[in-house]
Amino acid sequence: MTEIRNLLIGLEIGESYSQVAFYDRRTREAVCISTRAGKEQPAFPTSLCRLYADREWHFGREAEYFAIRGEGERVSDLYKVFCSEQPVVSLGDRFEPWELMAVFLRESLELLGVNDVLGNLRGLMVTTPVLDRLFARNVNRAMEFLLGRTTGYSVQDRLESFYYYCISKNLDTIRRPICLLEVEGNTVHLHMLTGNSGRTPITANVRTFARTHLSGNDAERDQILCDYLRENLDETGFTATYVVADGFTGERYPACAQYLTQRGRRAFAGNNLFVKGACFAAREKSEPGRTKNILFLSKDLVRVNIGTELLVDGERSYYPVITAGTNWYDSARSFEMIPADRERIVFRISGMEDGYEGVFALDLEGIPARPEGAGRLLVEAECPSGEECEIRVTDLGFGGLYPASGKHWRKRIPLGSGAGEEISGELAGRLCRIPVAKIPYQIASIGADASSIEEICYFLYNYPELIDSEILCEDLCVWFEEELGLRDLAAVVRAALYEGNDLAGCIFPIFRAAGYKAEAADEDYRRKLGILMRDSRIVRMKKKGDALAGYGKYISALSVYRTVVKNVDEKKEDPVFMASLFHNMGAVYMQMLLYEESLDCFKKAYIRYHTRESLRVYLTAAAIARPKSKYEEILKTMHVDDELRGEIDRAIASSLNYEAPAVPEDPEQVVESLMAQYRSAAGLPGRNT
Repeated sequence: MTEIRNLLIGLEIGESYSQVAFYDRRTREAVCISTRAGKEQPAFPTSLCRLYADREWHFGREAEYFAIRGEGERVSDLYKVFCSEQPVVSLGDRFEPWELMAVFLRESLELLGVNDVLGNLRGLMVTTPVLDRLFARNVNRAMEFLLGRTTGYSVQDRLESFYYYCISKNLDTIRRPICLLEVEGNTVHLHMLTGNSGRTPITANVRTFARTHLSGNDAERDQILCDYLRENLDETGFTATYVVADGFTGERYPACAQYLTQRGRRAFAGNNLFVKGACFAAREKSEPGRTKNILFLSKDLVRVNIGTELLVDGERSYYPVITAGTNWYDSARSFEMIPADRERIVFRISGMEDGYEGVFALDLEGIPARPEGAGRLLVEAECPSGEECEIRVTDLGFGGLYPASGKHWRKRIPLGSGAGEEISGELAGRLCRIPVAKIPYQIASIGADASSIEEICYFLYNYPELIDSEILCEDLCVWFEEELGLRDLAAVVRAALYEGNDLAGCIFPIFRAAGYKAEAADEDYRRKLGILMRDSRIVRMKKKGDALAGYGKYISALSVYRTVVKNVDEKKEDPVFMASLFHNMGAVYMQMLLYEESLDCFKKAYIRYHTRESLRVYLTAAAIARPKSKYEEILKTMHVDDELRGEIDRAIASSLNYEAPAVPEDPEQVVESLMAQYRSAAGLPGRNT
């Protein structure tokens, strides 16, 4: 062959023999590759053999040759291996079925004699007698391994190849029935391609008749076959027949040949129809156009749409998960999303032909409790057959902010009218269009890693008080550029930083890139940013400490609070601000079980802002931190009335009313567990072992 670029190839993998063909753009024909020089012999054994000497793989006729000579170990029933998921052991080494498929595909394509055939491949269609999920999966995994991409190749069964072969000759052929007669040994299969031009788009399908069996001598076989054809075809008005059979000639089957060609009908015999049909299918899949107004209704066709409602670039949209009109083995799809509802995801199902609509939900039982928008799910949809769809959901967590739980959920949906439940449609969440980064970005202020732009947006939106030059900086721009491939965003944020723009000028472009359009227009958020910009340095620092405390970073929060206390001029500062500062410090100390420090802070808060609530908090801390006698003295000194004292007593009693956990036999385990919990809560590093 002379063409070496944009190759369109068809490959037929049969149980015993296989064939390969390429599309000749000059003649617009599919050309079979002969496996023997000087002879038209395109079929080669579906065989692999691994040599004992160099442990290299050989395929086809070479594999048979070396196996017969005893120079290698042949893979038994290779076609069955391709249709399985069980590994194969060859010379002590373990191979997955898709790995053997990759070897067979690579060697088959090398028959074209083109340098770098994989690099020049535009489209490949693999066809096989009966297509199942495992065969399709092994082909797809093998080609992804060989090409490093998930496009440019597909699989189909022989009947679909028959359709593409017929339609390649003349688009009008489907307006008149065309037959396919297959004879394999003594078994006869009969199919008929018909079209319905009264619909838009025009539909075509293949009808399969009940098979029959031949027996006896040639004359008897001829009569059985002729009677079978008459019984099934007399009333169909068929115009042509393609015969795929070894040894079928008009001399051997005269009665059958006469019936197939009478009344001006045509008959064609040959064994390369399917591989050529696969080649024409590769052209149509890669360069669509000729059959865009024709829909082939194969038995493998998915006839329903399944989708969900997602925010895509900030706009609510229907997002297709399974698309009607695709073959079930080509329908697999996956995407990542941030759920709107932690309890379930709602999907919609609609029929392609009858207009049926239904809704069903996948329950996310046991998913960890997290704040709204702080979670990422992987959704995978796949049709294991033409009758049902399986949807799988995996909890991916939310980077370093909220670790993945490893939980999985799945649901199988029948692909027919009547599927669905009585559930109202609802927003499932937000589509994550940008993949996660291989190298995360560290948010130093909270000591956590962000692996996606959504996590960066979540932090910016929920913790504006923690936004500083350590996160909005050149390092973030480089991370956008190198890890997420967002060069335009990096340029916009970098320019905003260098021009000294306010926070909004840096943040909102990030929101828009991630599809946070609704949040970017949120007036409350804009107002919050404006207040932060107007606040004094001391007030901003205090708010930063509050945010860190809310995130559970108590050590960091205390460090910020102490800096505020050290730098504030209390004579000029609002007493309410100071009371709030000491109150929050006391709350952090209380979380760390440092009761004396907590009591001191609550006392300072009360001294600066004499309210009943601040007094109640101080006295509650005193009841916890001081012996009962000391606590009573404080109550007398401060002239606490019975009503307030009763409130404190009830609050403390309520907090102590819980069921104690079981105590382990080893007391050291208790101590170690409490210390680990303390280190985690305080933001301290783990203890070295």
